[in-house]
Amino acid sequence: MTGFIERRFEHPSDILTYVENSWVASGQPLIRIDGLTGVGKSTLAEGLERRLSATAIHGDCFIPTEGGSVDVVRLRHAATVALGSTLVIFDTIRVGEYLPEVQFGRGFKVYVKKLRVAGVGENRIYVWQDGQELDNPDAQDKYGVLAYHRKFKPQFHSDLVVAMAFEDLPEEEWRALRRPVF
Repeated sequence: MTGFIERRFEHPSDILTYVENSWVASGQPLIRIDGLTGVGKSTLAEGLERRLSATAIHGDCFIPTEGGSVDVVRLRHAATVALGSTLVIFDTIRVGEYLPEVQFGRGFKVYVKKLRVAGVGENRIYVWQDGQELDNPDAQDKYGVLAYHRKFKPQFHSDLVVAMAFEDLPEEEWRALRRPVF
């Protein structure tokens, strides 16, 4: 990422429009969506999947039902098959590690951060929620997510950083993110 441009969107679907236009300009057949757990990667991927008639591959689907780590062999196979026929949107933690650029190409990289609302009314500010986890050397790192972020710094090597502040959205807009109306 060469610079930082802040944009505010009036409606969640405007985020999809911006990501779509940025991706089209890149000319890449793969959209990589990275970020910490629970920041909205899959929500963004699902909206883009419907909007672009693409194939979305969710890394969470490759975690064994009994728990544990992502089945990287199955995940890479699914990505290889899908890339042969369509635009692929791939979202997971540790995307750069699971789908190496040398094997799958650079793709268009989107990093999703989660904002937390602090304060009330005119004193309201947004705080990077994932920054607290990444800056804490004693944070629990059960699946190697924090170590991956510290080593690869995907938030600094993305084409686009999307910040989601769901706590600030009215309930109907939050639900609109999950509806196929984009």
